Order: sequence, then structure tokens, then C-alpha cells
Amino acid sequence: MLPLYQSILFAILAIVKFLFTPFTMMAFLGKDAGRVEFASIVSTTGIGATVGVLFFYYLGKRFFVWWSGSRKKPNQRTFTKQRRRMIRIKMRFGLFGIVLVSGLISVPVSAILAARFYKHQWHTPFWLILGFWFWALFLTSLAWVINLF
Repeated sequence: MLPLYQSILFAILAIVKFLFTPFTMMAFLGKDAGRVEFASIVSTTGIGATVGVLFFYYLGKRFFVWWSGSRKKPNQRTFTKQRRRMIRIKMRFGLFGIVLVSGLISVPVSAILAARFYKHQWHTPFWLILGFWFWALFLTSLAWVINLF
């Protein structure tokens, strides 16, 4: 079991750089990694991601509501090449596309993207959190296997 201060620091690292957290935990613990339970690494990484998703999703949601209310709205939106590309990606992959790549991009980026495009769906934070827990399990398993060799 990790000391509380280490768990908190690794959970904060999971918010900022989720992809590297299990590997960093294994490298930091070194020979002690065998004594730390697999579930402890998964839960520390998952809890950090959960806190990050909830914080950045609702912060992003509030920001985009404020942003849309503070700008002057033009009579007709012009579709630029960038807007077309964003809409095409959104329509093609949807929320599950964000969930699938969420472990590769950071927690704040995926949560803010989800808040931008899927703020009206009540289950969006749930799917993001579930996706990050699966990524935590996968990345910890990978780090554990690499640590064996």
C-alpha cells in the first residue's frame, strides 16, 4: 500500500499526464513495485483521472456556456475548413471516439472536448470516467508486464 501523500501526488500526475502515470509509479517504486498491489496502482490512476474528468468537464461546460453568451453572434455562421473537419470527426467517431483515445490524450483535453461537443448528454462524464478506468487497467497491466522483464 502506498503512503497517502504518494497516492495523492500520483493521482495529480494522473490528471496531468495520464498515459505515463502507471509507468512512472512502477519506475519510482523500483524494487518495491512487487510489494505494491496491482489494484493500488490501478485505483490511484483511476481516482486521479476521475477527479480530473469531473473537474475539467464541468469547468469546460461552464466556460463554453459563458463563452457563447459573451460573444456577439453573427447572423449566419461561415463554415471554414477547420469547422468542417471538426464536425466530420464528431459525426464519424462521436463520444466513443473521444473515450477510445482518451488515454492517449490527457484528461483535461478529453474532458474539455467532451464538454464542448456533448454537454447536453447527461451520461458523458460517466463514459469518460469508465473509459479512463479501462485505460488505467490496460496501462497498469502493460507497466506490470514491462517491469517483470
